[in-house]
Amino acid sequence: MKCKFCRNKAVYAEERLCKEHFNKYFEKRIRKYFDSLRLKNLKLLIAVSGGKDSSAIAYSLNQIKDDYNLTLELLYLDLGIKDYSQSCKKTAMLLSETLGLKLNIIDVPKEYHKSIDDFDENYSCSACGTFKRYLINKFAFENNFDYVVTGHNLDDELFFVMNNLLNRNTEYLLRSGKLTETKKQLKLVGRLKPLYYLTEKESLIFCIVNKIPFTNIECPHGNNSTQLRMKKKLNEFFDSRAKKINFIKSINSIKKEYLEQNKELMNFCEECGYPTNDKVCRFCRLIK
Repeated sequence: MKCKFCRNKAVYAEERLCKEHFNKYFEKRIRKYFDSLRLKNLKLLIAVSGGKDSSAIAYSLNQIKDDYNLTLELLYLDLGIKDYSQSCKKTAMLLSETLGLKLNIIDVPKEYHKSIDDFDENYSCSACGTFKRYLINKFAFENNFDYVVTGHNLDDELFFVMNNLLNRNTEYLLRSGKLTETKKQLKLVGRLKPLYYLTEKESLIFCIVNKIPFTNIECPHGNNSTQLRMKKKLNEFFDSRAKKINFIKSINSIKKEYLEQNKELMNFCEECGYPTNDKVCRFCRLIK
């Protein structure tokens, strides 16, 4: 198959793009994200896992950082998952070296005397999510970052929306979106998702054609996860990028109307002082 612009060999069949025009396509969407939200002059913390999505966004932001006056650093959480965490950490270190960006590492077992391997198999993925959300926000707040950047893509957001609708988790659903605001008075650092309208497949192709370091090793705790099974079914139903985007935009328009009429209430954890809806936050309960 030939590229629709220059007739060179296409690397992305769905849009019929060669490497050069695929890179322009990918970067254009990252730039459009920053332009639409008027994001400039920011200190950003990129949460890297070693996977394709976080590697793709770290590489992309490093390419455009001067145009938007961005200060970038990387953060990797070593969650103590046997073999897997070490492999991902090596990839994060290689990515840091390749991009020339500072890499911060939090060794969770060393600092908190807990690892994800300590939890029951049915609970490990939930605990992992709690650890990540809490520790990334804590580090970002204590080191004065304006936002955290994550590698969440269009397929991730589609799963998040559908999963929370099916489980009636409307509170979680309302918190999602392509940007969450920073609220320093609440010790909350906002999240940016520049891959919000790019698919998992597009991140993979971007990493491969640009030889960006990433690992494709799956976490041993997630081999039969709900997310993997549901994503497969969703890709069968939403069989194009356009359908996925239209669905997400419809959900976001409903959320916007609701959020404009309701203000979120927040408490502070009695143990650590970070925001929660309970007396003691979930992270502190897990550590205990």
